[in-house]
Amino acid sequence: MTSARQVLAALGSMRLAVPLLVVLVCVLAGGTLYEARHGTAAALERVYHAGWFLGLVALLGLNVLAAMAARWPFTRRHTGFVVTHTAILIVIAGAAVSYRWGQRGSVRLVPGQSADRFVSAQRLFLAGGDASPRWRDGSVVAAPPGETAVRLALHHRGFEVVRWVAPDRPARFGKVPVRLRRVRDLDAALKQAATTSAPATHPATQPTGPALLGELILIVDEAGGLGYDAAMTDGRRRAGRTSIGRAILPQQLGIRLFVDCVIDQRCRDLPFTLRLESCGTDTYPGTDRPSMYRSVVVLSDPRRGRVVRKTIEMNDPLQYAGYTFCQSQMLDEGGLTASVLSVTRDPGWPVALAGYVLVVLGMTLVIGTRMWEHARRASDRIAETPPEDPST
Repeated sequence: MTSARQVLAALGSMRLAVPLLVVLVCVLAGGTLYEARHGTAAALERVYHAGWFLGLVALLGLNVLAAMAARWPFTRRHTGFVVTHTAILIVIAGAAVSYRWGQRGSVRLVPGQSADRFVSAQRLFLAGGDASPRWRDGSVVAAPPGETAVRLALHHRGFEVVRWVAPDRPARFGKVPVRLRRVRDLDAALKQAATTSAPATHPATQPTGPALLGELILIVDEAGGLGYDAAMTDGRRRAGRTSIGRAILPQQLGIRLFVDCVIDQRCRDLPFTLRLESCGTDTYPGTDRPSMYRSVVVLSDPRRGRVVRKTIEMNDPLQYAGYTFCQSQMLDEGGLTASVLSVTRDPGWPVALAGYVLVVLGMTLVIGTRMWEHARRASDRIAETPPEDPST
């Protein structure tokens, strides 16, 4: 029993609590600076959701529990102490709920487009990068929603044109349509494409369209293989494997066409539909620097029979059914402006908020109890002091 008390006293001691709190404050300050420089997704991955940080928070919770257990049984004078330490545990519990069941990501829309899901995690493949990168929570790159998206780049005389292509979101380079197929077996798909004749098409007349290319189909399989099926304007068809950063077809007229990156994505469904009516950017007077992004969206919830129209600005988000949509950025997408909205659902914040309120209440009780005890001791000392003898 004595050894158990000694262990509880060591775990709940101020000698552990004070250095632990100092370390946590320094980490949080550094995490804030890191987030400002590298973004929220990177800060979540490398700081707030990292194993070492979760270990520090767990150690703080253990310290609080041990401090309470070491003072059991409680008396009336422990009221403020118990409320404060219970509040800290509630805050940690709220953070745990947010970590386990919270959702974070983004949705990318062009005017007139609707979405009923958002990207919650991504795995990014780049030229020269890791062959099997890990999944990252949130949205690292603002790609179209879907299981897979490919970024296709065209270089021509120092100019670069970039288009995102998804299975349900084709793109165009000039008059050349580009589509994306996801298959189980890349070799079987390429063999089938090689035996299919391509219908003759009209040549691409715009300068951004690769010469002699009538249609391009990019193919991605479940193992991460990348291929292409190109229908040429003279009726020929070319199909084969490619890789990130490698030219899909031989350069013609100084044009180089290649896949810039491939993204695997995990999406979550929304319990409503979000449609973008319009979006725009304000600039500082006399400059091209953006001062404000804004998006006009219409939220339709058929289950509740509600339709909400809202202008989302950088400091004025849309909040509905536990979801928060914030204006993140604006992107140029084939002559159209695409609005990127960050999506957050944090079921743990009411729990954490209740904990913060109880922390204030507990500290007030601690200070009030100390003041009352001091006043009572002063009153007892006065009562115990014998009265002065008037004869002296």
